Amino acid sequence: MVLRGHEPFKLPERGQVDGEGRQPPGGPDNGVRVDGLGSFAELELRGLRGVRSDPAPAPEPLSAPAREIAARFRAMRRIAGYVSPFQNDAARVFFEQASFMRNFEDDYGECAPFSEYYPSYQKMSHRQLRTYFTWRARVRRGEMAEVPVSYAFVYIYELLNNIGVDEPAKGFDMLVDFWRTFRGYGIALERYMPRWLKDYYIYYALPVTFQSLTVGRGIAGYYPEAFAYGSDERTFEAYSDISSYDIRKSRFYNEGTAGLARDCFIFVLDRLRSLCEEKRVCFEDMVFYRAANNRSWKPFAGAVFYYTPNQPDRRVAITRGEKYVYLGNHCLYRRAVLSDHGKRLVGYIMKAMESELRRVSRFKHSITARPFDGDLRDFEEIGVSVGGVIRDATEEFYAAATRMRVSVDARALGRIRREAADTRDRLLAPEDEIVSAPASDAPARAEDAGAETEPEDENPWERFLKSLTRAERNALTAALQSRDIAACAEADGVMPEVLADGINQKAADILGDVVLEFDGAAAVYEDYREILSEHLLAE
Repeated sequence: MVLRGHEPFKLPERGQVDGEGRQPPGGPDNGVRVDGLGSFAELELRGLRGVRSDPAPAPEPLSAPAREIAARFRAMRRIAGYVSPFQNDAARVFFEQASFMRNFEDDYGECAPFSEYYPSYQKMSHRQLRTYFTWRARVRRGEMAEVPVSYAFVYIYELLNNIGVDEPAKGFDMLVDFWRTFRGYGIALERYMPRWLKDYYIYYALPVTFQSLTVGRGIAGYYPEAFAYGSDERTFEAYSDISSYDIRKSRFYNEGTAGLARDCFIFVLDRLRSLCEEKRVCFEDMVFYRAANNRSWKPFAGAVFYYTPNQPDRRVAITRGEKYVYLGNHCLYRRAVLSDHGKRLVGYIMKAMESELRRVSRFKHSITARPFDGDLRDFEEIGVSVGGVIRDATEEFYAAATRMRVSVDARALGRIRREAADTRDRLLAPEDEIVSAPASDAPARAEDAGAETEPEDENPWERFLKSLTRAERNALTAALQSRDIAACAEADGVMPEVLADGINQKAADILGDVVLEFDGAAAVYEDYREILSEHLLAE
């Protein structure tokens, strides 16, 4: 409300003011001018009679550059009035204004606070606009500075709309670089950036595979499903990330066996895929749920993004199970979604493969893998015995991986003969001519010298149990008794999965293996039930 004389006067409704701040034909001449639409308005009060006020000091005259900047901002705000009423949405206004301000730079000495949902230029004051365009100019020069996160989102919106971007491939790199640098000031971007980067790849149809793009930029870990269809180390990491059993936390998985485990899993995976293909079934369809019908898709959800019309028809595939199709300016997608069943299936395959590797390599500790009811039903229906396939494939892989290969370098035969002759001569020399070998300066082995070794009578299970908090001990006891650990977690003020993860982390550090399996409910692995029962249930 604005006072005219002593009477209230209602501001005109949105759309009743033209882009130059004039009233439409027939509008009231009330002495009020409104510049711009949206959530920002500048008011100028002229000739109000009957209103008393203390005299205010005359404002200092603006410098010529300041007047030019103010005029530029006013021109930018008036863009909102140029848009047709049928297209006057925030995204269109933002895109038009961003295009207008594409190359503008400022040099402002202050940092005005700014916090808005869906921030945009229209929601900024004069001081906030000057702050933003000064900060943006520095970012473009590679000078990152901490600012309120709403400014950062405006800059990201610009990049998503390809404002200040020469070509989409460069825009993807700019987004990744900004995310990587600005994340040091907070985690607000983590919720959105992985999804928006994937949308950017799809919307602009970048001419490389999504996998190579994310690996090259060091962000592949955010997209495990994208690598589940491959056959390399990245595939192993992808399946480990989605598996209900993480082999990477096992005592078997260490510096000496990690490569063996990774390669063996890929070998087993490829064997299962081949058998499924013979039955005209896709293995990944048993892990990921593929929607039966195509669904509508709109990129950059949660961002201020203007969808330019007349999109060319195109197809973009992330994997065999995730594809996007643009037809007639409308996008449809079919996406494979990881299911709980898929997590358990991968967990069983991982653990069964490790169990067989432990057996064939004669590892001192064995484990047993048991699937949940129904996890192998799909394989049973096509006549594939998953356990037998894993056993046979692991044995075949291990035999090939450990087969001794002997090669002879003909050029070294002379040296070998000379060394053998020298050894023979020393052995045949008289006893008083033999010179004792100098004492080695190498330190004694820890197991021989006893340096920094644990006492033989120190039981790692006792150390593990002593390391647990009261809530963790209670949770472990509850799991042994097939009870829910939710009450223990609530008493400790954490979620059940966090409590279970804490127990497993301590077990991995002290015992070299995890003891709990958690998939909504906690269960102690069969291999450790007896020893844990002796220590916990006997108390």
